[in-house]
Amino acid sequence: MKRKGFLFYIFFAFVIGLSIPFLLSGKTYSKKTTQSLIFQVQSLVERHYVEQVEDSDLIYGALKGMLNTLDANSGFLTPDQVKEMKTDLKGEFGGLGIHFTVQDGIFTIISPIEDTPAERIGIKPNDKIIKIDGVDTKNMSTDDGVKLMRGKPGTKVTLSIYREGEKDLIDFTIVRDIIKIKSVKFEKIDDDIGYLRITDFKEKTGQELREALISLNKNNTKGFILDLRYNPGGYLSSAVDVSDLFLKGGKLIVSVKGRDKKGMREYYSTNVDKYTDQPLVVLINIGSASASEIVAAALRDNKRAILVGENSFGKGSVQNIFPLVDGSAARITIAKYYTPSGICIHGKGISPDVSVEPFYISSDDSQKLRLIREKKIIQNYIRDHEELYKAQHQNNPEFKDIKGGYAKDQFGTFLLDPNNLYKLTKQLKKDDLEIEFGLLKRELKKEIRIKHDGTDKYKSVKPETDLQLKQAISIVKSMLIFNKDDE
Repeated sequence: MKRKGFLFYIFFAFVIGLSIPFLLSGKTYSKKTTQSLIFQVQSLVERHYVEQVEDSDLIYGALKGMLNTLDANSGFLTPDQVKEMKTDLKGEFGGLGIHFTVQDGIFTIISPIEDTPAERIGIKPNDKIIKIDGVDTKNMSTDDGVKLMRGKPGTKVTLSIYREGEKDLIDFTIVRDIIKIKSVKFEKIDDDIGYLRITDFKEKTGQELREALISLNKNNTKGFILDLRYNPGGYLSSAVDVSDLFLKGGKLIVSVKGRDKKGMREYYSTNVDKYTDQPLVVLINIGSASASEIVAAALRDNKRAILVGENSFGKGSVQNIFPLVDGSAARITIAKYYTPSGICIHGKGISPDVSVEPFYISSDDSQKLRLIREKKIIQNYIRDHEELYKAQHQNNPEFKDIKGGYAKDQFGTFLLDPNNLYKLTKQLKKDDLEIEFGLLKRELKKEIRIKHDGTDKYKSVKPETDLQLKQAISIVKSMLIFNKDDE
């Protein structure tokens, strides 16, 4: 035991030596006093605690508590958690598909990741995770929360969610899956407008976006919409790379300021690309955080883009990962981001130039829609009517069976026929799940597209049902007309 205690002391003294500058600035405790206190408590536990405890458990517990006292985004990572973090950075991991932070000691969803179990089941930005499989999350570290939510693909986890406007907690039972993150998606919309969506700022996001811009430029694209909605952030370097693509050289992108003023860093554009003049609109919302907010602010403050949507999330702190001797690591907040206009966005977010609310769904309809999806009521409606449709047309020489592919528009019209929809609404009413009729039709049309074209095709942008995107298109068109008049 003495040898174990000695090793504990040596190891802990080393780690405390690394951490003291962050924790004891302005305090009267000396390193010697601090180490003595830690060693004294460790000795008391070894001699008097009712059960034997591994030294590593005590070490990790002390480090975790130490770093958790700093702020919600600082923390301790065990060797296993460091490995998980490296897996995340590769862009593929097992889990639910959510980005979250801690606000007032509560896990708060920044955004669900597109096309993941969390998004499909109805998790939304600003949802509060109160329990994970019945375990209270109040003051739980983010790393412990991640550990509870991660697991083998195919297994289930239940999140008890508080959602503003709801009286009771909502339980979401989610099946874990392999989460694959695609950083940049793009397509041409409305003849001459390029739509670019960044889902996450990964290591090569800037390069992927440049390739997307080159591809769109070949198709005579005259203006761009950059969609940063539900983008929780990522690498600072990628945010700088993305901003640099649209800014002329020498423009301030972001300032990073820590406790030491000498350590302040400023990042400027060095643009050598050709995307500095085309009309540009940036979409943001409550799910836009961190690196997304850096890009949005840089483009707006430099009068390069118009921001459309809703107020962003407001995460403007910088964390560094400091590796420790046994493969574990300390994640410590070292600075905060400042926009070119000198504003710290942390806890405030960014307000859009043009505010546009998304399509409104009442809290009652939202909860019912979640249950409809969970019970696969609409999918079953499509399946049952597919057999009915085939039976009605099997003697028609122009009809092709399901393998050959029937006329999609005709089948969609059949599913939306008032007589068939009446049966569906009657069933929903019987189950106390009746929702607004327009919302029901939109959900049915979505499932029809997924049935025929697959999930990836369904993800194609739909301006007619996306009010924020529709407004962005209108603004880009107006800018194009204005530019043409100036020629």
